[in-house]
Amino acid sequence: MSIKISNRLSTNEIEVIHQNFSDIDQQAACLCGYDQKYQQLSCGKFIGQFKTTIVDSRLGLYFEMINQTLDQSGAVPPDHYSVILLMNDGGCCKFNGQTFSSHNLWYGAPGSTFNGITIPGTQFAVVSIEKEFFETIFIGNYPELRNYPTKYKFGILEDSRTNAHRLRKVINQISIILQTSSHRFANILPIKCLRLSIAEMIADQLYNVLHPMSENKVIRLSNRFQIARYACAYINDHRGIDISISDLCRLTDVSRRTL
Repeated sequence: MSIKISNRLSTNEIEVIHQNFSDIDQQAACLCGYDQKYQQLSCGKFIGQFKTTIVDSRLGLYFEMINQTLDQSGAVPPDHYSVILLMNDGGCCKFNGQTFSSHNLWYGAPGSTFNGITIPGTQFAVVSIEKEFFETIFIGNYPELRNYPTKYKFGILEDSRTNAHRLRKVINQISIILQTSSHRFANILPIKCLRLSIAEMIADQLYNVLHPMSENKVIRLSNRFQIARYACAYINDHRGIDISISDLCRLTDVSRRTL
């Protein structure tokens, strides 16, 4: 279903598209059409409930409830940032080799790769925000961290009950409003405000994770394999030339001795 919300005073238009699927590969095809580099390994075997809401090219909300155990690999598209979280308290799965519960958030930079193993009944959501749109907000609010969001090739896993609950609540509210948008809005301003509010909330939470002095900095990088992946990605990016141990320590958030 495609709903166009028009501003009566101008020719500007925002298109809100709602779609429902019963098979994860159907949704994957939708994501590919949305310029997503999304690799699915399900081979059409996995049935569940899959909903997609796209607000022009700047914001996408994807909801998935899996009825079987699913081993899924994917990547954030090169022109978007993504945040992945569970929508139900009882769900628990593995994400990039680590336990992923309703207290966790995964922030994915453009091109970040992931692998998730979910159990039956797991409900999770993906928030996808256009790269240029998000960076304008993030860098505008936090210019001192302008180079940080894209450094983490495998994303950032945060453990924060408060942030996860806060984002989950906002996603539910926005999803409900957008589902009835054709009847509630006479112009595009409210939808622009919704789109901006969720982007600013994610930018604020990501700032708290990335800022060196933040009390909320709880990135889980204790797993030695994960640290090694970050370090190898950094070395490969620099082609093994002029490698800075200090930069590696800052990137992986560990001491020289641990590294």
